[in-house]
Amino acid sequence: MDSVSLIILIRPFFQKIFSDLFYSFKTGITLATGVLLSMIKSK
Repeated sequence: MDSVSLIILIRPFFQKIFSDLFYSFKTGITLATGVLLSMIKSK
């Protein structure tokens, strides 16, 4: 098992992790912004 075939095997797995992280990060920012806006409006 050389390093090239190892990278080819691992790459899709890492891409999935990164896209999941990016998606949850974006969702978190959207939720936080919404909460902040509603707090500002209610004052």
